[in-house]
Amino acid sequence: MKAVRIVSIAASALAVATVLVFTGCDSSSPTEPQGASGVNVTLTTDPAGAPGVYTFVTNVCDCATTSVALIVDRYATGPARDFYLAASPDFRVLSETDGEVTVNSYYLPGGDRGAEQALDAGLQAIAIFSERYGDYPYTEFDIVPIATGAGGVEYPGLTAVNMDYYAGDEPFLEQVVAHEVGHQWFYDLVGNDTQDQPFLDESLVQYITCQYYADRYGDMAGDECMSYLQMNWNFAGNGDAPIGLPVDGYSGGDYVSIIYGKGAFFFQDLRERMGNQAWEAFMQDYVATYSWSIGYTED
Repeated sequence: MKAVRIVSIAASALAVATVLVFTGCDSSSPTEPQGASGVNVTLTTDPAGAPGVYTFVTNVCDCATTSVALIVDRYATGPARDFYLAASPDFRVLSETDGEVTVNSYYLPGGDRGAEQALDAGLQAIAIFSERYGDYPYTEFDIVPIATGAGGVEYPGLTAVNMDYYAGDEPFLEQVVAHEVGHQWFYDLVGNDTQDQPFLDESLVQYITCQYYADRYGDMAGDECMSYLQMNWNFAGNGDAPIGLPVDGYSGGDYVSIIYGKGAFFFQDLRERMGNQAWEAFMQDYVATYSWSIGYTED
């Protein structure tokens, strides 16, 4: 095993946190595949004052419900670029299996409706993107709500979603889940330099999220999704900023407007110039060529 992470969870942190999260990776270089040969995770918890039983949700194992007094040692069976863990004594889960892939949608009390929406979107997005870009690379996908200022955050085989979206029928929840599922192909299966060339995963995933809507609901839904991205672009202070800058090359809110708005239209224009058949062949070849490797702009 190439990657070894040791996470020590203090009892004081467990006592106050509704959802406790940890992240980690193997290399300081964002361009090096993270943990590509597998992951060994050791969770060491201090039982003194611990509040009982927690559910650990990670992208490297299904630890189910585990007493915090125990040491949990699990291994991933395949490549993973990052390690992620969320823990809570209050997690519930809805699960469904489609073919060889099981989707687990975790939720906190009162979030069952949101969990149902997330589960449905996760299953549908995996099916759609598997058809377009090749099989989903794992046998499990976890969706877990956390406190975050972002809509969602991607990890191999798992996405963390803003828990505020679980309060009721939140239409943005489906878009967030579909987007994060898309990252399983573009960021995880095909890696990229997320700090210096963020458009290669974020802008591309924004575009294929709109493809998800078109495939699932029809072309009008796909167009409405692109219109939303156009509004995002319109908020840019400098709408003419290029999409190929590093993250720190944008000022103010332009990173979000350009990378999550304008960037998707680059891929839409590229598809129109290439034609649908050539575009589909190109994307499938891109995934096949750079699976578990790193793609760059010049590629």
